[in-house]
Amino acid sequence: MGEGAVPDGASILELGSGVGRVTHALLDLGYPVVAVDDSPEMLAGVRAEKVCSKIEELRLDRA
Repeated sequence: MGEGAVPDGASILELGSGVGRVTHALLDLGYPVVAVDDSPEMLAGVRAEKVCSKIEELRLDRA
């Protein structure tokens, strides 16, 4: 990810995170990530904050 791609204080919402391949790379770079997938089995090994939901039904209590 290029420098400045994510503003200071922002977090990344990864839709369709699966097992976290991209999520873990982003975490390793120091970005806070919320991983969304509709499969609890896929999310089981994800090291980030997880939300199990279909994308079209996703409701987060934040902006």
